[in-house]
Amino acid sequence: MQRRFRRVFQLGFCGDWVEIYQQMPAPENQGAFFLAFRKKWARRVTPLMSGITVGGVKAITGSLTQRPGVQLSEALTRLCLAIGEKMRDPRLVPVPL
Repeated sequence: MQRRFRRVFQLGFCGDWVEIYQQMPAPENQGAFFLAFRKKWARRVTPLMSGITVGGVKAITGSLTQRPGVQLSEALTRLCLAIGEKMRDPRLVPVPL
């Protein structure tokens, strides 16, 4: 069975992209969405978090698209730290789309 991905959210982040993709067909035992980081012109993405449900997608997009302030800067700082952790992981396998 071949997996297909559909981008449902994209946010420019430090010259690169943070995106949320939907997996089709959806996995049976977890959520159908995953959060990914993609370099500006790259075709491969670095998965940051998988198994996200529809409610999780709404929460993530809401926290990343809110008005500028302390809460937004905290969310972006956490996202930046998560990306840095994933980039240092030696077992990281990028996902081609």
